[in-house]
Amino acid sequence: MATPTDVVTLAAGAALGSVGTDLWRLARDGFAKIFRRYACAEQQTALLVRLDGFERDLMALPAEEREDAARFYAKGLAVDLRPVAEGNSEAAVELRRLAEELNTAPSAAVVNSGVRITNNTVKGDLNFGGQTNKVVRR
Repeated sequence: MATPTDVVTLAAGAALGSVGTDLWRLARDGFAKIFRRYACAEQQTALLVRLDGFERDLMALPAEEREDAARFYAKGLAVDLRPVAEGNSEAAVELRRLAEELNTAPSAAVVNSGVRITNNTVKGDLNFGGQTNKVVRR
């Protein structure tokens, strides 16, 4: 079973990885729903203001700087989410479910997880994240 730290780290990365994509609205609405259910009124407001602030700050940056900034902000968001996940095991389950939904949802935009694959030799096609990619020789 995942620890609260695992859950909030996954959730924060998924949330901020969706900024600037067609998944952002799904992420924000999903987090708002979880906050309404499991956070006190004061926490709800603070968490949504913080989430919206991260989105605003990330969108103000040049595109090439967003990925690094999102990783940095995800650490802060994970700290903010921790009391929600630790306060109720159902909240932790819902945060994990939302994160997994965001991480597996097809999107028109590409969110780079930071994984790099280099110097591979393959034959045929590859399947990454549910999408088939043609391999070509260069």
